[in-house]
Amino acid sequence: MFETTINKKDISTNYKELNISISKDKIKLFMNNICNKKNDKKYTLEIKEYKEKRSLSANGLCWVLCQKIADVINSSKDEVYETMIKRYAPFIIYPVWEEILDDLLLNFKYYEVENARYHKDGRAICDVKVYKGSSNYDTKEMSKFINSIIDECKLLDIDVMDQNEVDSLIKSWGC
Repeated sequence: MFETTINKKDISTNYKELNISISKDKIKLFMNNICNKKNDKKYTLEIKEYKEKRSLSANGLCWVLCQKIADVINSSKDEVYETMIKRYAPFIIYPVWEEILDDLLLNFKYYEVENARYHKDGRAICDVKVYKGSSNYDTKEMSKFINSIIDECKLLDIDVMDQNEVDSLIKSWGC
């Protein structure tokens, strides 16, 4: 059996997954242990490059900017945020049968239903564009998102920080 010590600070979790940061040395020990076992079991190990999550200061700036836009266009910051998500967020398009559409949409917060049509078998089908919410962004995605919102502010003649301040903030987030 492979055993290693993992510090509490190396573990993070959200509603979908458990994340554990492990050093290269510990991964090597783990792989050597697995390779030296004499059994027929199969193992799955996924190793991905670590990406820093967006910071709370980035999130705060996002909401301040959304509020500034909301004040100018007489809207709410939540409506502005959703508009920004639909304009600038990464998305995936899923073709969906009409009979499962309502159940599927319960799992997503930001989406658009498009291109309703009938399949050649006569069943109704549409495309669902599902957007990634900013709480799931890494620092690079969040910096692009914030820069897009800043551009929207400038189009509305909203006073925001100058580009040097923005660049400095983004640099402090590790981008």
